[in-house]
Amino acid sequence: MAGAGGGAPLVRLEGVRKSFGAVTAVDGVSLEIARGEFFALLGPSGCGKTTLMRILAGFETPDAGAVILDGEDVSATPPHRRPVNMMFQSYALFPHLSVARNIGFGLVEQGLPRAAVAARVEELLRLAQLEGLGARKPDQLSGGQRQRVALARALARQPKLLLLDEPLAALDRRLRESTRQELIAVQRRLGAAFMMVTHDQEEAMATADRIAVMRAGRIEQIGAPAEIYERPATRFVAGFVGEINFIEARLVARQGEEARFETADGPLLARRAPEWAGAMSALTLALRPERVALAPPPDAANRREAVVIDATYLGGRSQVRLRLASGLELRALAPGGAELWRPAQAITVSLDPDGLTALAPETAR
Repeated sequence: MAGAGGGAPLVRLEGVRKSFGAVTAVDGVSLEIARGEFFALLGPSGCGKTTLMRILAGFETPDAGAVILDGEDVSATPPHRRPVNMMFQSYALFPHLSVARNIGFGLVEQGLPRAAVAARVEELLRLAQLEGLGARKPDQLSGGQRQRVALARALARQPKLLLLDEPLAALDRRLRESTRQELIAVQRRLGAAFMMVTHDQEEAMATADRIAVMRAGRIEQIGAPAEIYERPATRFVAGFVGEINFIEARLVARQGEEARFETADGPLLARRAPEWAGAMSALTLALRPERVALAPPPDAANRREAVVIDATYLGGRSQVRLRLASGLELRALAPGGAELWRPAQAITVSLDPDGLTALAPETAR
């Protein structure tokens, strides 16, 4: 992870709360962002992620808690006095100004000498790979180029933290993928801390060093993308990030991280049971579709007899819906075309013991 090499965090939020009338938008959020880290706030609409970003920017003042930036409490500091800048989803470029003048606008307003502004603009044109485009107007650029102009303008005053509000939402899928890689490259070259707000799980997983998943004003889990995906902490996180199967189970025995559960379709072995599972009699297990093996070898663990419901071709692989004897439906991913899996076909599957994750119970809200 970029910026994970020790030292004090660049950003620290301590119990931040914010309400609008009777609605609590941010409910006691605490988190840290390291220097040079690409951090993502991920969650559905209305979960509080945009309000939290606006609190960091200084556009909203928290009702309680503290915003610590580079060791200084900036909770009541106005936006223009914070070493923070924000890139808006709309880009908000001035259509009548050239690319170069758009990028340098804030520096001119700051009163920097003309030569210093020109030098900084040239540096940012190179950084954003916009060389030779400084004289063009925004309407003469592609969507990806306009995004990079907005990014360069946001970086012009060298903020310690750059906030990105759904930065790729306005782009089509192909352009979004290429621009995402450019965004990561700029962040790595610059070494600055970026915090992105998004509802797009794929965007967060592919871009961020760490992700905070939000729900109803609170943080459900913070971790690296692989941790969020492979070891979701709650049912909400498991269901929001990627496809998932849920299996209701009862804990029978536990030794170390290995545990045995009883389900409606028989016993299950799981090799990643958390410590708290020892105190629970009933819980939910989560299993990603790629962890359901079709036609496994005879010695595979957690074998089950199943019937194919249907299959959908996804390009190079198929998603197969299955029904177990209890009536539980599972989704599996398998190589090849959907024609390999016929409705009502009887098959044997196995549920990967290393892929079964016990989920923490829902907390009272």
